[in-house]
Amino acid sequence: MQPISNNHARQLKNPSVKPIWKSSIILLSLGSLLLPTINLPLINSQTLSGRVLAQQEATTTQPQAKKVLKVGVLTLAKEGLSAEQWQPTMDYLTKAVPGHTFEMVTGDFGEMTAIAQNDEVDFYITNPGMYIDFEANYGVNRIATFKNLRLGKAYTQFGAVIITKADRADINELEDLKQKKFMAVAPDAFGGWQMAEGVLFDAGFKKINKFFSELSFGGTHENVIKAVLSGEVDAGTVRTDAIERLAQKGEVRIEDFKVINQQETTPEFPFVHSTPLYPEWAFASSKKMPLELKEAVAKALLDMPKNSAAAKAAKSDGWTVPLNYQPVNELFIDLKLPPYDEVGQLTLEDLILNYMWLWLSLLGLIFGLAGYAFYSQRESIKQQKANQISLNELNKSLEQSATEQRKQREELEQAVVSLMEALEPAAEGDLTVRAQLVEGDVGIIADLFNAIVENLRAIALQVKDSAGQVGSSLRQNEGSVREIAQQAVAEAEQIQATLASVEQMSNSIQEVAANAEKTANISNDAFISAKEGNTVMDQTVTSIQGLRSTIGDTAKKIKRLGESAQQISQVVALIDEIALKTNLLAINASVEAARAGELGQGFTAVAEQVGALAEQSAKATQEIAQLITGIQQETQEVVAAMETGTTQVVDSTRLVEATKSSLGAVLTKSQEIDRLMKLISEATISQAQTSQAVTEIMMLNSRTSQQRSTSSSQVAQEMQTTATILAQLQESVAQFKVSDAEADEIDNSTIIAPATA
Repeated sequence: MQPISNNHARQLKNPSVKPIWKSSIILLSLGSLLLPTINLPLINSQTLSGRVLAQQEATTTQPQAKKVLKVGVLTLAKEGLSAEQWQPTMDYLTKAVPGHTFEMVTGDFGEMTAIAQNDEVDFYITNPGMYIDFEANYGVNRIATFKNLRLGKAYTQFGAVIITKADRADINELEDLKQKKFMAVAPDAFGGWQMAEGVLFDAGFKKINKFFSELSFGGTHENVIKAVLSGEVDAGTVRTDAIERLAQKGEVRIEDFKVINQQETTPEFPFVHSTPLYPEWAFASSKKMPLELKEAVAKALLDMPKNSAAAKAAKSDGWTVPLNYQPVNELFIDLKLPPYDEVGQLTLEDLILNYMWLWLSLLGLIFGLAGYAFYSQRESIKQQKANQISLNELNKSLEQSATEQRKQREELEQAVVSLMEALEPAAEGDLTVRAQLVEGDVGIIADLFNAIVENLRAIALQVKDSAGQVGSSLRQNEGSVREIAQQAVAEAEQIQATLASVEQMSNSIQEVAANAEKTANISNDAFISAKEGNTVMDQTVTSIQGLRSTIGDTAKKIKRLGESAQQISQVVALIDEIALKTNLLAINASVEAARAGELGQGFTAVAEQVGALAEQSAKATQEIAQLITGIQQETQEVVAAMETGTTQVVDSTRLVEATKSSLGAVLTKSQEIDRLMKLISEATISQAQTSQAVTEIMMLNSRTSQQRSTSSSQVAQEMQTTATILAQLQESVAQFKVSDAEADEIDNSTIIAPATA
């Protein structure tokens, strides 16, 4: 690695090319965007296959040896760009292009330039910078662009990255590279130096040799990366993905480097880079190649399979259509690199000597144009006279046309005024008026207006009829709702009365519990006073019989309570059915209001409120039904408990009678009697608790009944409000005059007044 000197020759010069001809290269770059279409027409696969077939037939009829085509390949052995990488591509083209054998001629930058000067090869595989030089100097033309496979994905562009060590706090911007040691790959390396040189040039650092304290070249991207990492140089530049490749092999770590002048990455190009992106390597043909052969080679390259041996060996995804290499031209113009290194050296003597034929051609063209101008002027004068005559005739025709148009406009205005006067009553609500039909556009408008008025008339009649039906239904439902509300009030009163009875029953059971406790105390003293015990036993028998009768009555009342709950359930079902019908009525009303258009928007809101109220009523009836179901279940449980209590009372009576008949053995069995009395006391306490639960259930039932009564009253009030709104709607619709007979009939029969509670 040697530092570059101030007089270092960047590119090999072509001594056979005159400066005047090389100065004209700047003109060629202007057509760079058009070169793919000029030199490489669209390939018609059928035409190409026909040509190949013709070649095969010619070969069959007249056997000939295959023609050898040489391909010059830029190879940098130190970078791994060896001949073995491209030989499978030569084999692939030999098979894909019949009648031809492709041989590879390799060389570095200097050798490839010499090959191009001597026109030794037919095709080239080279980097973008060398391609631009060969295109301008030797007429080389690209036919495909390389699809480089990097980290599992194909890319047709690449750039360069300027790097330094991550711990170099003194180097963060391009300006910080001033008077630092810098290393690139080679003077001719496009991604390894020329891209970075262009970025420095754009930043204003145009004297590169004085900008760095030392500029050296490592020969390979790997050498540059390791020199930066070891501190041998302060910074360096390599092509994109070079660091990523070494990191993938485990030789370096990406986080050990800092990127200078980093550009924004995109999903299309995720590699860090410091420069603009440029097209990948080009496959180009020499100017001596026939068009048919160019097309055949280009088609073979574009059809190369991704998994072919040629693509794998080249570490590519195949080839694509040639990209635009104009950015490379612009970069080389800025840096004054070949073929633009002598732009601006054109002299007047060279211009006269080398372009004399052009000056003579221009003079001949000027005289020819002058003669043509004179002839054209004479013909133009004749044409102007003819045009003047035609113009006069056209003016007369335009005047006649203007007169006719004025007359038609006046007739149209008169027809429009007549139409407006005839339709004025419709604006005041008279839908019986009709416009007079006449010929022309006004007649079409009148016919359309008549159709609209007729539709409005039908809508008004329908709204009136629907309002009458809704009003009638509201009156019918209003009576039912009132009846339900009255029944709910009566039901609430009955439940209140039942609640009072249950409270009395609870008090009686509490008294029974107290008496049972007293009886237990008396049984403890039974053996002391047998006679008193006999008397107390008689009282106990009497009390237990009364308890039995009381429990029986209580059981009957609870059964009646269950039957009442069943009746309440039936009433709730009726309310639910009414809510369903009301909801259906609201839906129908909404449909009819929607048909009415803007006139029915107010009624639509009313219908939605009625529907919402119906849904609330249905929800309330469902909650009441659930409560009633709970009451019925608990009532059945109370009945079962009362029957159990009755059985226990019967057993107690039998025991007391047995005790009375065996009074003689009272003293010996008093302890047993005491135990039995304790059982009776516990059973009585349980009955008291059950009675308390029944009381609470009845209180809950009472509150539910009151709520249901309140809801029924609210439903009745909402229906009255609905009737009021409906009456207002009918009054609004009645303002439209549809016909005398229909209006009188509907106005007298369907307008309803708000109901009073």
